[in-house]
Amino acid sequence: MKKNKTIIIAVLAILFNQYTFAQQTPEEKMQAALQPLQQALKPLNDQAKAFYLLKDTASMNKLMPEMTILYKKIDSIENGFIKQYPDAEESLNIVVRRGRSTMGLIAEPLFLSLSDRLRKSEKGEQLQSRFDALRKTRVGERAIPFSQPDEKGNIVSLDQYRGKYVLLDFWASWCQPCRAENPALLAAYKKYKEKNFEILSISLDTKKEDWLRALREDGMPWTQLFDGKGPKSNTVLMYGVTSIPRNFLVNPSGVIVAADLRGDALETKLSELLK
Repeated sequence: MKKNKTIIIAVLAILFNQYTFAQQTPEEKMQAALQPLQQALKPLNDQAKAFYLLKDTASMNKLMPEMTILYKKIDSIENGFIKQYPDAEESLNIVVRRGRSTMGLIAEPLFLSLSDRLRKSEKGEQLQSRFDALRKTRVGERAIPFSQPDEKGNIVSLDQYRGKYVLLDFWASWCQPCRAENPALLAAYKKYKEKNFEILSISLDTKKEDWLRALREDGMPWTQLFDGKGPKSNTVLMYGVTSIPRNFLVNPSGVIVAADLRGDALETKLSELLK
């Protein structure tokens, strides 16, 4: 009798779970499938960020195979959802999130698979502008001209740097990875500033006092630009910057020759170009 009661309870539990699953929306079903993968990924991401700040590349690389497998599984679930529900708001949200990365153009085919309604929505048009900006700032493209005030309120334009190698450095005082990169930028600047190299930093800060404090603390002597608009700065939007640190190396002719040079990669690239 006790055994039969246990079996009945188990069957009822299965039926209840099946009923609950059937009542879930497609978005809820997707999130349920993603949850264990995201939980497994979180501690790995936390470790990777810590190793990045410590510049421990070897330890970061050891995490990559497991993280790649998890990311691919997440992508597969999300791609299946978008294919099945091209007019769902959550489908657009997924594509927007992917489009924010520096490799955001990879998300464009998914964007084009969305419904006409979503592509023409405000969020969809903003994402299309993001794709356009990424296309215009690829290596080999001519750097987009811009002007912005420096810490003294003087207007500085990119055209003033024509004839030099200039690193366009997008950062903010609140961005820890950006601050961690500043010593490498300073080392490269000191080594190559007499060899036709300059840095032009564009801040995504909105509070001027925080920005000025970071300049003093990090001792960055090159030109710094700030307009207080943060992520909505025209320059930030034109260059499609949605995550920082982000940088573009522009040659004397005004052409982008490299992007996202981190740590020793900047000095390595400059040593090739400025022999």
